[in-house]
Amino acid sequence: YAGWPDCVPMLHRSGVGQAGTTASSLSYGWRHLCAETAALRADPPGFLVRLGEVYEARQVVTGTSLKLRSSGSGKAGSFSSNSSFWGSDASGNCSSSGGVGPWKLKVDLAAPDKAPKAFDKHHRVIFVFNKDWPVVLPTIRFAGKIRTSYATSSDEQQERFSQDLHTAEANGLLLRRLQEAAGGSVTCMWRQTGECKSDGSQREPTKDRLCNFEVPLGASGFCDCDGDGTKNGAEPGFGCDTTPGTCEVACRVVSADKGAMTTKPSEGPPRHSLLRLLEMLHQSFGEPLATADQKLWKAAVSTFKKEAKTVTQYKKYGRLHPNLFRIGGFPDDQMIDPQLRAVLREAVGVPSREEARRRLLDSGIITQVVEDLVFSFRVFTDKFSGLLMEEIHHFYASKLPARRPNSMNNYGIILNDIGLEALVFTLQDAVVQPLAAILLPEEGSELESHHSFTIRYRGGEDTHLDVHTDDSDITFNVNIFGDYTGAPLVFCGLNGAPDHRHFKVAYQHKLGYAVLHRGRHRHGAEDITSGERMNLVVWSYSHAYRSSSASQKVHKPEASAPDVRCVSYTHDRDFGQFREFPPGKKERFFGRGWCPPRGKEYAGFVPDVSDSQAHRRQQQQGDGQ
Repeated sequence: YAGWPDCVPMLHRSGVGQAGTTASSLSYGWRHLCAETAALRADPPGFLVRLGEVYEARQVVTGTSLKLRSSGSGKAGSFSSNSSFWGSDASGNCSSSGGVGPWKLKVDLAAPDKAPKAFDKHHRVIFVFNKDWPVVLPTIRFAGKIRTSYATSSDEQQERFSQDLHTAEANGLLLRRLQEAAGGSVTCMWRQTGECKSDGSQREPTKDRLCNFEVPLGASGFCDCDGDGTKNGAEPGFGCDTTPGTCEVACRVVSADKGAMTTKPSEGPPRHSLLRLLEMLHQSFGEPLATADQKLWKAAVSTFKKEAKTVTQYKKYGRLHPNLFRIGGFPDDQMIDPQLRAVLREAVGVPSREEARRRLLDSGIITQVVEDLVFSFRVFTDKFSGLLMEEIHHFYASKLPARRPNSMNNYGIILNDIGLEALVFTLQDAVVQPLAAILLPEEGSELESHHSFTIRYRGGEDTHLDVHTDDSDITFNVNIFGDYTGAPLVFCGLNGAPDHRHFKVAYQHKLGYAVLHRGRHRHGAEDITSGERMNLVVWSYSHAYRSSSASQKVHKPEASAPDVRCVSYTHDRDFGQFREFPPGKKERFFGRGWCPPRGKEYAGFVPDVSDSQAHRRQQQQGDGQ
C-alpha cells in the first residue's frame, strides 16, 4: 500500500488484520469500502447529512437477466452470497466478509452555503461499487429532482427506459473530473455515439459511461479500452442492434485476442477515496469542478432554477412545518406506527427472505388484500397524518402554481415540486423498501427513486379514478384524510395476465393505512358518495429491474370476458360493451383504447369500433378535427 500510508492503520482500526482475519482473505474492493465507510461514520464531514448502510446488492443484472440474492439457496434466477438477503450494514465490523459485490451505498448531502437556491436542499446520491474499488470509480446516480452539467438529463433517461425514473447518472464530464482529481485519467470507457454509429463518429460525450456500465440494447458506440478517447482498430464498436454487455468484459476479450491492452486493475495503491468523491459532489452543487465547465454548469443551473421555481417560492412564502423538508428533520419513530417499525426491524434481521416474509404475514400487522399481490398495513401515526395535511392545505392557501401528478388526477400536487422530496426518501427507506424487498422482491428489492403526489376525491372535482396500471415498479398508497363515504379501491389482475381484467377485491381505505402493490396491478377508485378523501401515493422505481428483461411487458390471451368493475373507458377497446361512458368521457376516449392488445382478445370479443374506424378516429383527433 505504498502511496497511501494511512491505509493500513485505517484497516486495522476497522478490524481487518485482527484475530485470524487477513486483508488478503477479503475482497479488495470490500475491505477498502468498509474501512472508509466506518471512518466516515465515526467522523462525518459537516455536509454529510446521512450515511446509509453499505451492503451487498440484493439484486444484480447480468446481461438482461435479473437475479436476486439467494443466501446460498441455489434457486434458479438467484445468486449466492455470504450475506443475508437484506445485506445488512457490516461497515462496523470490517473483519467480516462483505461477499463478492457489487456493494451499494445511499448518502444524503447538503449543498454548499454558496449554492444557487434551486440546489439548496438535501441531495440523495447512490453509489454502486465493484470489486475493483478504489482503483475503479463506482457507478454514481443522483436520485430526485436535479439538473446539473455533471449528470444525464431526464430526456436521456426517457430514451433508455421510455419514462423518467427520477434519477440522473453521472456523465462523462463528471467521471473525467473525478479521475483527474485522483491524479489519473480515464482508462476504459463506453463512448456513446448517435445515429447507431459503431465507428466512433457522431459522438455524444455526455452519455459516456464507466467500463462496468451495462450498455442497453439500442445504444451505439464503442469500448475505449485504452481510454484515449478515440476508436482504434482493436477496440470493438456496436450499433443499436448489439451490445457489449459491459466494456470491462469486451476489452478483456480484446486483450486476450490481441495482447494489446488490458482493463484489469492491479491491486496497487488506491486512486480514489470515498471522502474525496463526496467532497467533489458536494462542491458540484455550488460551483463547477473546473474552470472549463463554467458555461455548461451555469446553463444547467439556469434550467434547474426554472424547474424548481415552485420549491423556492414556497420556501420564501413560508413552510408551515420546516422539519418535514429535511432528511432527519422528522424522525421516523414519530412518523411510522410503532408496531410496524418493530416488525420490520425484526424481519430484516433474519437470514432468508422466506423467513422474513413468514414473520411479516404472521405478525398480524400486515394483511394480504389480494394473496401474494396486494398488502395493507397501518403506517402513519395520527399526529403525522395531521401535520402532513396541514402542510398540504398551507400550500394550497399559498395559491402557488402546482403541476398535476398525471393525466388522471386534476387536484393533487407533486410533493417533489413543493420540496417534500426528502420526507418521501425517509418514508421509502423506513417502510417501502424493506416491505417491497420481502413481499414483492422482483420489482422491489432495489428501490432508488420516487415520484410522489397526493390525490383528492370529492364532489364537484375528481369523484373517481378509472381503472389503470401505474407507471411505477412498486406503488405505496396511504390515506391521510378520510372524512368520506364510498370511493373503494378496486383491484383486478396484473397487466398482461389472462385475468388482467377480472375483479379481485374492493378495498376501503382507512386513515393512516396503506396498500402496497406492483405498479402493473390494474386498480381504480370508484365514485365517492360524500365528503373528501386524500391519499399520498409514492411510485418507486428500481434501476436494476428496469435494466432487465423482467420489466418488459408480455401479454397473454385473456381467459374470458372482463368483469364490469374492471373495464376502463381510458384504455379498453370494449368498454362500451359492458358499461355506459361517464359524462364527458366518450368524446375523449371512444375508439382510442388499446386493451386487450390485438391478437390477445378473449373468445367472443367485440370492440366498440372496428379497427378501421378506430384508426380513422385517431387520425382525426391527431389532426385536430
